[in-house]
Amino acid sequence: MTRSLKLTLTFFALFVICLASSGFAQTSTGSGDAAYAKIREKVKQYSDVNKTVKVTNSIGETAKGRIVRSDDNDFTLKDQRTGTERVFEYGKVAKVQKSGGLSTTAIITIAAVGTAAAILVGFLAKRCSNEGGCF
Repeated sequence: MTRSLKLTLTFFALFVICLASSGFAQTSTGSGDAAYAKIREKVKQYSDVNKTVKVTNSIGETAKGRIVRSDDNDFTLKDQRTGTERVFEYGKVAKVQKSGGLSTTAIITIAAVGTAAAILVGFLAKRCSNEGGCF
């Protein structure tokens, strides 16, 4: 074989390998179905307890409100301030999360600081009572 033919076949083989490893040759792994099911589950969870939620769609836009209706393919979010309703398809939603309130980390931090303050006050009160007054 000539050198140019070998070079052409090498480039063709590399092209086919790159094409096969890219998204063109991939089959569905079901991860989209899992994400879809997870979003539906969260929507059901938050709509049952009438929580305010924050919805982020696949292009990064966010909306806050309460879920007023949910179907098999979409759900409706009602904005608390304006009263407008917006329909979201499950497949186009990236994330649904609780809106407002304190996070678990914040609650634990507040409890820890409160407990430490109570222990400190108790220790100082005990010490001052033993000495007959601190001030």
